[in-house]
Formats: sequence, structure tokens, C-alpha cells
Amino acid sequence: MENFTVQLVNRGWRSYITCGLCTACPKQDHKGCCHYSPRFYLPDLLYLFRHTPDLLTSLWTRPGARLDTDSLMIEHERDKSGNRCRFHTPTGCELKPEQRDLVCRYYLCPGIKLWRESSVNGWKEFWSRLNRIERRLNFQLVNTLNSKHLSLIDDPVAALTALDELPIDFLSFPGGVEKVLAGYRNLKLLVPESREIPLQRLIQRGSAWPV
Repeated sequence: MENFTVQLVNRGWRSYITCGLCTACPKQDHKGCCHYSPRFYLPDLLYLFRHTPDLLTSLWTRPGARLDTDSLMIEHERDKSGNRCRFHTPTGCELKPEQRDLVCRYYLCPGIKLWRESSVNGWKEFWSRLNRIERRLNFQLVNTLNSKHLSLIDDPVAALTALDELPIDFLSFPGGVEKVLAGYRNLKLLVPESREIPLQRLIQRGSAWPV
């Protein structure tokens, strides 16, 4: 049995989870769960546009970058052991937790078994609802771009510039977006700003560790 901690952080749209096992991943294949192709949806891209524009600019031309009407995907690369996320480095993800896409901000390996802990029931509901609300917000932002005859594929900078005119606190969007955000404001009150959960688990190393 090994002891480690999981940290749950409530930062609204940029909430995330970190795990103390990640720096010495039990998978021992130099990538662990980082074989995914991250997809940054419009809320993610708008956050990067406002707070780390240089990083966002680098994403447009990164190998594997693929724009869609509502997202930017960075397709994984292949190595000798299979797929590898292009943001993965020998010391972990090159992105800060709040810069990552939604899946990478809340994913935990099945072996962690965090959600069986009764003490995190409120957080489990928080993540489930945040996932649904963020996807609805993305849909509304696509509608906003369509109404302005803008497309992320045709001109991502113009599209994000138009979205950037919306209030930066995400609290006063027009039309249908406001309904989405009303649910978000209630959601944010479900859990505290952060919570550290001590865990003890039997850790299987190597290929036996599920990711």
C-alpha cells in the first residue's frame, strides 16, 4: 500500500485535479495516461487568448494542430510504445493545469479510485455538472460566431477577438449563454476553493497499472 494525495481545485471554468502519483507514474512507460490528443474547445481557447496569447499563437502551428468549428485538437504523435501527447515531457505536462483542456484537467487513472470516497461526493457532482455546462457554453459560443459570420477554421484570431468582446467574468453573456452561466454560478458554490485528499492504495506498477 502506498500513501499519496489528490488535490481538487475549484477555479470555475479552469478547475483542475492533480495527483501526487503523476511525477512517478506507476505505468513506468514514460507517458502514463498522456497518450491522448487534447482538444481545446472555445472556452479553453478564449481563456488562452486572454491570459497567455503567446502560448495560443504557438498552438496554431504546432505539429498535429487541427482546427474544427468549435475546437483545436493537437493530434498525438507516435513513438515506439504507441501514442504520446505532444505536450508530454520527461518532467510531465508542459502546460500548467489551468491551461489544459477539460479532459486533462480532471482525468485520473482508474487505479486512483477517488470517486469511491464518500468525502468527495460534492466534487464528483461538481465535475459532472461542470462538464455538461462547459459543453453547453461551447455550443452557445459557436452560435455567437455563426451570428457574426465568423469561423474558427477560416480566421481563428478574428473569431476569438469577437468572443473576447464578451464580458471577461463570464457572468453577463447575451441570450442563451446567460442561461448556461446561471447554472454555472450555482455550481461554483458546491465546493470550496480547494481540497486535498489523502489516499492509500495498492499500486500495481508497469503494464498492470490501468490508465
